[in-house]
Amino acid sequence: MRALIHPIRDRFKDVDIRPGGIADFTLAPPEDVDAEILADPSWSLYSLDVANAEAVFVELPPGADLAQAPFVGVMQFRTAVRAAVAPLAALEILASLAGPQSPPALVYSMGRCGSTLLNAMLNASGTLWSLSEPWAIDTILIGEARLGRARAVTLLRAAAAVLARPPAARRGRRLAMKFRASTLFSAPSLDEAFPGAANVFLYREAIGWARSRERLRGIIFRQIGTQPIRSPPVGAQSAGSPNYFRILGAGADVARLGRIFGFDPNSATDAQALAASWAAFLEGLDAMRLAGMKAFALRYDDLLNDRRALARLFAHLHAPLPSETALAAILGLDSQAGTSIARDASAGALSPAQIAEFLHILARHPVYGSPESRLAEAP
Repeated sequence: MRALIHPIRDRFKDVDIRPGGIADFTLAPPEDVDAEILADPSWSLYSLDVANAEAVFVELPPGADLAQAPFVGVMQFRTAVRAAVAPLAALEILASLAGPQSPPALVYSMGRCGSTLLNAMLNASGTLWSLSEPWAIDTILIGEARLGRARAVTLLRAAAAVLARPPAARRGRRLAMKFRASTLFSAPSLDEAFPGAANVFLYREAIGWARSRERLRGIIFRQIGTQPIRSPPVGAQSAGSPNYFRILGAGADVARLGRIFGFDPNSATDAQALAASWAAFLEGLDAMRLAGMKAFALRYDDLLNDRRALARLFAHLHAPLPSETALAAILGLDSQAGTSIARDASAGALSPAQIAEFLHILARHPVYGSPESRLAEAP
């Protein structure tokens, strides 16, 4: 099996946290090599090109540790020395060389609720090697409609096996993965791929979440040079218009949410879309549990302040709780520092009128109408 390895001449992304691919790089002419060279730990799986049945790898500099990255793909993009393209069949061969894998820990969330903080905590446990938002997983889930469930599950397992390459200096060897928020709606595929995985779901009270989500949207719009005046119609595919419903992914029943909350999703205000999105994530956990998936649910304020709840979460993950010194150091830092969405990034905010509208709409939900709704910690 052959692969093409390209020196990287240049790189560009309009939004650094957005999943990418080989088009992120300007490449020099390739060298044709045996694909098994990519088994070397210096090569890291970057993404999958489902349409062309190819896997994209990047070569990282010596000593690079992806567990230190707030977002794996951002670190890969910024530090890659060379890029390689290989057939998907080569990915499966490389996975077979990795040997059997222990069931991973999988972290789902509604986003903007401390998941990068938890990722850092997992890496301080001494037994886990936790990767934040590896793009290869995203590209498989996005391409599942083309691949079919069975093929997607096979590739998810292969990708995880190839991703699980902690550097020699890292004590933690068992893989954990923290996903983007929209991945919650692909949980059935991940559950089939990783039976026995220890699942976690992070969430946040509604007002704090809505404010943080609006801030994120403002940052993204600023990066691409447009203004976040309002969300576009459902189904709009402009790269510069991250509609809240579209962010949820195909797993969210947008039409049903519109009926529950009493508005047309195609003409929703931002406050309406935020209310539906927040409730949809909580419903997403309900759907996981109804399907038989065991997931430990932890709220953002408990992640920050309740050490007993945090200890129960780590027990669920079969991992030791980091020391108080380690936890205090992690909580004292910006877990997204060095990325475009760090704490010091300026962005817009919801107005008092928008917050009032958000709460008015949210109150219509029959189960999660309160912004302080709490989930059962465990099923």
